[in-house]
Amino acid sequence: MDILITDCQKSQKRKTSKNKIKKLAKEILKNLRCPEDIEISILLTDDTHIRELNRKYRKKDKPTDVLSFPQGAIGSYANWKLETGNYLYPANCPLPIGDVVISVETVEKQAVLEGISFDEEIIRLLIHGILHLFGFEHEKGGQKAKAMRGEEKRLYGLCCFHGKT
Repeated sequence: MDILITDCQKSQKRKTSKNKIKKLAKEILKNLRCPEDIEISILLTDDTHIRELNRKYRKKDKPTDVLSFPQGAIGSYANWKLETGNYLYPANCPLPIGDVVISVETVEKQAVLEGISFDEEIIRLLIHGILHLFGFEHEKGGQKAKAMRGEEKRLYGLCCFHGKT
């Protein structure tokens, strides 16, 4: 699995361990039974930058905690592989799944509000963002939201249980 992490916080108030986040992402993907030949990108940023992205892609002019940009690989390309035995990508290239963007500024605020550690909130948002890459949704409520909450709880328990916080 290729996990690409970029930290572009302008203020650099909070140093985050890229290695820790990479290990967490791999743990989450492993527990989702994700194939090894995939790639996801994780961007750690601040409220100003995530607000710009939220305004541009979701038409919401405010900062948010996490954004996900699926590339459709799991749905379309994975099904193609199952049907044909081949990816649309060369065999030695990882299959891009998508991008997760996390505002470290918001992580700090929400952790304080929730009475949890910074690391616990990072885990929660990383899980949330990755699940969106796999097609999980909660925006409209109902069964899809219930399924996503259940999967979030399961993965959070696994990550926290293995001493990742």
